[in-house]
Amino acid sequence: SFAPPPSRSDRLITYINVLGSTPLSFRTPPLAEDVVILPPPGNARIRVRATGNKYQMNVLLYDVDPATGKRRPLNRGHRQSADPNVERMLDFELTSILHTVKAGHVIEALVNGGLALFPDQATTFGNFVLGTVHPSINTFMFGGDDPSRLQLWVEDNATSDTRPSPPLHAYRLLPAWPNPASDRATIAFEVPTPASMRVTLHDAMGRVIRTVAEGTVSAGTHTLELLTMDLRTGIYFYRVAMGDDVRWGRLAVLR
Repeated sequence: SFAPPPSRSDRLITYINVLGSTPLSFRTPPLAEDVVILPPPGNARIRVRATGNKYQMNVLLYDVDPATGKRRPLNRGHRQSADPNVERMLDFELTSILHTVKAGHVIEALVNGGLALFPDQATTFGNFVLGTVHPSINTFMFGGDDPSRLQLWVEDNATSDTRPSPPLHAYRLLPAWPNPASDRATIAFEVPTPASMRVTLHDAMGRVIRTVAEGTVSAGTHTLELLTMDLRTGIYFYRVAMGDDVRWGRLAVLR
C-alpha cells in the first residue's frame, strides 16, 4: 500500500521536453517486519492520458532507510505508447529481483512521465531516452474507482509460500516438504472445484526450468512430487496455476 504525496490531487500533469519530467514519489509506511520481494516479475498498471504522438511512462522502485536517507534501487519498468488523447491503462512488467526489505525501511515508487536523459546507475538504473521524445502534456491518474497500482510478489511468512498483493486466491497451496530438499519434495494443494492446472519449476531469477505437471484436477486435496536430484544447491520457486489463479512457493535444495 503506497501513500500518495501530500497536497496532491488524484491527477498529475507534467510537460515532457527533451530533459524528461519530474517524477512523483509514493511511499509505503515503515515496514513492521522484514519483507522478501521474490523474483517473479511484479507489474504496474498506470492510468494515463497524453497529447503526444509518442510518450513514455516509467516506474522505479527503491528500498529506503528513513534513518539514514539511503536509497537502494530495487527494480523498474517502463512502457512506450502512441495513442494520443486516449485515457487508458498502460500495463507492463517490472524487472525481476530477489531482495529483503528490512523492518523499518519503506518502499518508494517513483512514477515519471518520461525517462531521464543522463544515465546514473545509483539513482535511475542507468535510464536514457528511448528514441524521440515528443513534447506532450501527460495526465497521470492515481485515484478514483480504477486507480493506477503496483503489484509485487512477496513471501508469506505465515505459510512459507508467496502471494501477490492484494491476494485473491480461490484455492490453498501448502508448503513443500521436506524443505530444504535433496532428491525430491512434495507439494499439496486443496482445490474447491475442478480446474485446469499447470505447475512449473523456476530458478532464483524466476526463469522456467521445467513443467512439473499440466492438466485438469478434480475438487479435493492433491499432491505432486518435485524431483530435485539434478538441481544444484540453491533457492528455487514453484508456480502453481489453477486457471487464472496463481500461487508461488519457495524451495531450498541442499546437497
